[in-house]
Amino acid sequence: MGSAAAADELQITNLRGNSVDLFGCDDLSKSVWRVSQSEFRGPGKFRGPWPATKEPDKPMFLRVVVNGDRYCVKAYLVEANTPVPATSAGGECQPKGGKQSKPAFSRGVGEGCR
Repeated sequence: MGSAAAADELQITNLRGNSVDLFGCDDLSKSVWRVSQSEFRGPGKFRGPWPATKEPDKPMFLRVVVNGDRYCVKAYLVEANTPVPATSAGGECQPKGGKQSKPAFSRGVGEGCR
């Protein structure tokens, strides 16, 4: 039986788009794997959901655990079980534009920032 804390853990539940790059968190300049939707949804090493944590010093990335290995993923390219606000390195919410509806690839980005 899971605890309430386990239910509140951040989980990557979907990829936005056809694929997403995984980066080594020590070197964010180079992708180490590209995971497709079919790999995320199917059996095998990259099957989701992935446990995740926010990276305080790298606010546009989330640290994920995939098959026991740690990677970083661009936060705006994945969907989580809870909204993840996009913040600056100082922790302030990023300014948002007008009241236009968001395209599918950016839904959830910046939510929670008021």
